[in-house]
Amino acid sequence: MTRSPLQALGMFVGQSLYYSVFVSLRMLPILAVTLYTAMLLFQIARSEPLVVILVVALLYVPTIMFLYLNAIRCGLTAMGETEPPIAKHYLPATVRLIRFNLMVTNLLIAVVGVGGMALLAIYTTPHVWQAFRESLAISSVEDVNTFLDVTGQLPLGTILFFALAFTLGAALTGTTAGATAHSVAMGAPKYDMIWGATRQWYPLLLLGSVVIILPTVALVLYFGGPMAELWELSRLSPQGVVVVSLYYLWAICALCAGQGLAFVRTSAENEDRRREEFSDMSGPILADEDVRAIRLERMENAKIAPKTTSDIGDKAVND
Repeated sequence: MTRSPLQALGMFVGQSLYYSVFVSLRMLPILAVTLYTAMLLFQIARSEPLVVILVVALLYVPTIMFLYLNAIRCGLTAMGETEPPIAKHYLPATVRLIRFNLMVTNLLIAVVGVGGMALLAIYTTPHVWQAFRESLAISSVEDVNTFLDVTGQLPLGTILFFALAFTLGAALTGTTAGATAHSVAMGAPKYDMIWGATRQWYPLLLLGSVVIILPTVALVLYFGGPMAELWELSRLSPQGVVVVSLYYLWAICALCAGQGLAFVRTSAENEDRRREEFSDMSGPILADEDVRAIRLERMENAKIAPKTTSDIGDKAVND
């Protein structure tokens, strides 16, 4: 049965939301172990702030990418589309995510997120933007406090640009991230670093809009609209902070499930295309049952076929 593009998009989003439950449950122990390890290291080195800063600077990005890789693999595992991983493959896969996926996402955050924030502030609150630019020259603790105070006065709508940038990054690189996560598995084929880039763009963009952009729009409207100050977010109660944090963690799990599904769909589409190309060159590929039926039909036709002229002549000579 052929589905319309709208039905295919809806099915993609529905399947991603369904598998996000399994991704969330599988990631809980991984996140718990990671958080416990981070707290343990902090307790050991808290008397040396410089060591803590150095460790965070060195391990923050690789740790986030490692968790991201595992989240996609949790989705692939829930779909039954991957084999057990090989430990030594995690390092190159994490490096590939940093080199391509993180690079593209950071570029979009700089262009769309920071650029959108600047345009919104320049045209709506130019005095705040000027103070923000001046506060960037940080040389003391007082300057840090000034920077934080001015940042809190920026329009709340700026977070919408960062939500859009994050969603665009996930949509653009989602399929290749799924391929990288799949390459960790035992016996997995080798994929190029940009394999599948921009494939499944519309389904992933729709998924990101549903789980990231629309809830962020609702959050902005709840706190007074896009022209309210960023400080309005501080009105969240501790329970509200927990709820919002848990929601966005689940939203990221939903995106990771969608990226795994994007890889599975792209692989299936590539396989169908190869079959079509082979069929165009060599004719349709028949199943064993069809080949057997054709042979039997030819044997039956040979039994009841009329005798040829030569056979009739040979019989007359013999007579």
